[in-house]
Amino acid sequence: MSEAIEGGPTSACGGRTGREQIHQANSLVRCSICGNVGHDKVACLSARKRPRTEEEEEALPSVCRSCGSSRHAEASCPLRMKSMECFQCHQKGHLLPMCPQTRCYNCGNYGHSSQRCLSRPLCYHCSSTGHRSTDCPLREKGRVCYRCKKPGHDMAGCSLSALCFTCNGEGHMSAQCPQISCNRCNAKGHVAAQCPQASGNRSNVKGNVVVACSKFPSVASGGSIPTVDWKRNFPTSAASGDENVVNDWSPDREEDGVDATPHAATVVSGRREIIPPFVASGAKRDGKVAVIVDGGYFERLLKGHEFRDEEQYKRCVEALRYVLDFIGEIFQKTSVAFWFDTDPSAFADYVENSMSLIHREKAFRGNSLRKRVLLDEMNGGRKLSNVVARLVGRMKRQKGYTGDGPGYVWVQTGVDVAIATCVIETFLRRQFDQVVLLCGDSDVYPAVSFCQEQRRTLQTADGPNPVRVCGTSSSISQLYGQDQDLCDFLPQILLDAPSHTEGNRTVDFPTHSVFQ
Repeated sequence: MSEAIEGGPTSACGGRTGREQIHQANSLVRCSICGNVGHDKVACLSARKRPRTEEEEEALPSVCRSCGSSRHAEASCPLRMKSMECFQCHQKGHLLPMCPQTRCYNCGNYGHSSQRCLSRPLCYHCSSTGHRSTDCPLREKGRVCYRCKKPGHDMAGCSLSALCFTCNGEGHMSAQCPQISCNRCNAKGHVAAQCPQASGNRSNVKGNVVVACSKFPSVASGGSIPTVDWKRNFPTSAASGDENVVNDWSPDREEDGVDATPHAATVVSGRREIIPPFVASGAKRDGKVAVIVDGGYFERLLKGHEFRDEEQYKRCVEALRYVLDFIGEIFQKTSVAFWFDTDPSAFADYVENSMSLIHREKAFRGNSLRKRVLLDEMNGGRKLSNVVARLVGRMKRQKGYTGDGPGYVWVQTGVDVAIATCVIETFLRRQFDQVVLLCGDSDVYPAVSFCQEQRRTLQTADGPNPVRVCGTSSSISQLYGQDQDLCDFLPQILLDAPSHTEGNRTVDFPTHSVFQ
């Protein structure tokens, strides 16, 4: 019987152990997880006990909050105490109870709290040391004021002005103390709720005075709140008159930074439009066309690229798929793309070694989200099965100009050289019938000029086709400049144009509305 209770061998009743039979028969057993009667927390089938999915594992904090490393958790950090930051003095190596600026209410000295005080006991009745409140000599005289330490009245009826708990000064409370420190930016004069650096903060702080934001006029100051027809500006469905509008925004939803910004599509004058699909004609395609893509450049071409969230990366996947179909339709060939970008592991090392601790977790989450939603769709049988990801970029520190003047900045390196090498190799080896470059960096232009010069020297009828350049009307001019020879300008494939004419054929491109 003892073995059955301990849960060792199973009985012949349904294959259940003795522990399960006892708890199943006892209707008074209540689970501490779900609160239901009839089982305990070991046999609970609640969702809190199920294993985490891959998305939930990636959503967990992926960085140590003590040292910022991504290789271990905070509990196993070897530099935990050295990297701990005090919320009072914002220095590392100690916490608030052992802060040099912490004043003990027991002995009145600085450097420790009353919980760690080794001096004589403090009386909570008269606030004097040497005795407890049960042995206080002023106990018979009535209540003692905590402000002036005199009996006969309480603190609410005290004639002295209030003392600030932060600086121990008179005339103000701790909420209006000029010595108070912000836990977000470490500046003095305001708290984290009033910090001007907080995302989505609708107030500005000038000293200790909170000034209302001009975007939200106050009725008391003479301003008026405009009346908005939500049904007219935000249609509930495509049948309301605009087929390119998706409504998942509500006026009650607070715009708190990037995370609360509408995600479904690009924000244009309060409206968001979905990506219009490109439908191929279905004509027979002979041969292949190589599309060499600069990943960072292509993301910047999309409207709303500043919203680095999951929906924006999904829109980037859809836009890239339509662009490849569009280029394949122009040349009547099957398109194969090479996506050049920074290696996520190299970017993670840059974040861990060079980014401030307060921004590391957000950067790690964004890097993991971009890899999962965008890069993992390549090199496989997913939506971008015809795209080969070449993650060759690194991060390096070099001299440059910052907001404070000349200094050192971190820049991406290796991507331009890899793109130029790929253009030359693909052109010379003739693995593809056509080469298209989707890049906006002027450092790649010498490679394009070299391929053009090699094509001129061959002077054969069956020579390779010229390298074509793809981009937008605002970025193509920056690629070549305005003082180049006309013969150096190659035919342009504009992504922000409604159509493209190739020979005697015109190919419509409805996806052009999402490019800028």
